[in-house]
Amino acid sequence: MWGIGVADGSLRPLAELSKLVYLRLQTGRFRLEEFAELAAALPDTVGPHRSPWTHTGWKAQLIHCAKCTGSTGYSTLGKPSRSFCFECDAKKIDKHVARWEILVSAARARRA
Repeated sequence: MWGIGVADGSLRPLAELSKLVYLRLQTGRFRLEEFAELAAALPDTVGPHRSPWTHTGWKAQLIHCAKCTGSTGYSTLGKPSRSFCFECDAKKIDKHVARWEILVSAARARRA
């Protein structure tokens, strides 16, 4: 899904596509909770929904940490997307990962 996306911002209808092999989504357009639902529902589908991070690709050359000037290389999954420095923003990263793990665990529990 690329472009404007869906009107209500939900990715949950995709969770029913259990045989989906590959999913490509605009990672900054949907809430983290929506990606967590997909992570629980589509664990074998290749795509950005399986991690709380997305690689910034060529943008990594342009996005640098204001403190250490190192390249961030990754952005948070979900809306709004943020770039954190793995060297300087360890607490923020830990908080994002913890939130992701809680959301995915809750989504798995709902599916069980």
